[in-house]
Amino acid sequence: MNQIAKVFIALSLLFSVTHQSPPALADGSEGTETADWDRAWWIEKTARTLSADTLFLSPGEVQALLQQSDTEIVSQLMQRPAFADGLAEFFLYFLGFKGGGSKRYENATSHPLSIGSAVAVYEGQDFFDVLLASTSPRYVLPLESAPESGESHLQIITAYQEQIEAWRNIIEVRGEDGEIEHFEKQAFCDDYFLDFEKEDSKSLNLFVNVLGFGKSRVWLERLHSHSHNDIVVGCMFNWDPTGEKTHAALLQLQSLIEHFASVYLQFLPSDYELQSVLDFRTIPNPMPSNQNLDSSRLPYEYWVKLQNSSTNRQRRRAAHFFRTYLCDDLTPIELPDTDHGIGDVHASQPECQSCHYKLDPMAGMFWNLGIAGIQYGTPSQSDDPNYVFDDGVVLSGQQWSEYLAPWKREDGTWKTGLVRSLSDESLNNYGNGFEDLLNIIQEAPEFRSCIVRRMATFYLGKDQTFDGGWLRELENDFEELPNSGLAFRSILKKLVTSHLAKARDPNPELCYDTPSLPGEIDASVPCRVRFLLEENCQTCHNKNTARGGLDVTSWVEAEGGQTFRYIKNGEQVSAPDSRHAISERLTTTDSTLRMPPGFMPDTDRSQLLNWLHSPSTPK
Repeated sequence: MNQIAKVFIALSLLFSVTHQSPPALADGSEGTETADWDRAWWIEKTARTLSADTLFLSPGEVQALLQQSDTEIVSQLMQRPAFADGLAEFFLYFLGFKGGGSKRYENATSHPLSIGSAVAVYEGQDFFDVLLASTSPRYVLPLESAPESGESHLQIITAYQEQIEAWRNIIEVRGEDGEIEHFEKQAFCDDYFLDFEKEDSKSLNLFVNVLGFGKSRVWLERLHSHSHNDIVVGCMFNWDPTGEKTHAALLQLQSLIEHFASVYLQFLPSDYELQSVLDFRTIPNPMPSNQNLDSSRLPYEYWVKLQNSSTNRQRRRAAHFFRTYLCDDLTPIELPDTDHGIGDVHASQPECQSCHYKLDPMAGMFWNLGIAGIQYGTPSQSDDPNYVFDDGVVLSGQQWSEYLAPWKREDGTWKTGLVRSLSDESLNNYGNGFEDLLNIIQEAPEFRSCIVRRMATFYLGKDQTFDGGWLRELENDFEELPNSGLAFRSILKKLVTSHLAKARDPNPELCYDTPSLPGEIDASVPCRVRFLLEENCQTCHNKNTARGGLDVTSWVEAEGGQTFRYIKNGEQVSAPDSRHAISERLTTTDSTLRMPPGFMPDTDRSQLLNWLHSPSTPK
């Protein structure tokens, strides 16, 4: 037997697997005992699924739920606080972060958008405004019952307040006019630095161990370091000879201590226990108007991950928003015939433009957000902002103007936003800042589609095959409800009551759920084939951007059978010819022609080829 024959037999066996029907589900016909057993298993599984494995029902609770309908069971489970924990896990997953385990709440507080969105869905409120918020609250973990030093919280706070007062006394030698007459700079600086060199430094211990508030520590350290750095610079350089700026920095530190001392007691374990994310409390920002202390956008940790260097120029942030909120991995769609780069050599290469033509316009939406997300100027300002990148590079003067130029048209308007097509401007949405970007994404159909598809993979299995028509039906259902929180709960009920959710050991190659109104696609086309086409091909070949005339999301009756909508020279290509054309692009060794342009596992590629060459497929 030659090698080609062996490969063909292997592919045929694989095709036979993808063609089998889903196993029958228990419906009670085999007896009440069997039906109850299967249903009890599904109830327990659903409880764990909805709560991210934090809710385990007792036999009595399961028995009580058996008497109710599926939707009633899910509704009751959604009333439990553990459901909010499961929602927070989903939104962490959606945002690209990890949760779960012993650090469940610690991870959640690092990314407060997940907590806020979870609470909104739990309460049936709109979560779009939370998930796409330009600001976020500071959720706080309970404090340790005692600081590491062994002293009480109050003792450390009092000691630091006394230390600040002592430092101020060194400075506050004032005359009758209130001006500082004599600033013993060397004495103050020596004393200040001596405190910070101690292992039991009152100032550092206070902010890190007492007022650290778990993962809000980074934010508090930023607040602290702002004043601390002013003092350090004043001591190292002779820019504050009178001590006025140093005195102001100490006053700011003292104000922070007084603020946090007035609220910290509510975070002690005796008064603050976390049973679920619903119990989280927030800490108020003592300086909401100072954007240098808090960018008032997303958590500081968020911007640490999305660093903006002088070489990537906001593209990392743009790619993250494409991937996270639009489920777009920037697979090339079409090659433009114009230069849409923002000035560097790489982005201007023709083979790179198929990605950069939509990456760069979105990058421009972050144009004035520099290091750690700090805002520099407004779209109407043209003055020199001394813009700072995360790698420390500073732009000013002509460099700043050159940085902005590629994002502007000749008439001065911004060509930044969500670009879907270079041939049809009606498909694009433009804006000139981060706030505009959030609004554009919130209205984008891709955002809703992304949520539904992520829900399916998170709650039913990331490697599972889903019928594209079924997912689109869920997406349409999502649009029909009055707010996103209610829509989320409704779609989730359909997911956990689906055939797939009730199947034991489901086969990842099979589709267990189909549209309620089937008929768009020939039933002889294996679900796995349709799924692979949509997963790997539909970004380029869809109704809006049918590259090369091919749309794999639309199926039509053509010569030789049902096939994709494939228009050439104004006419539909026959079923055999369309399949032959796809087969050639899947197997060619020419990297410029091989499809898809991104990575596709060989097993998936073989399954598509197997279907294209199957004897039952019209030639």
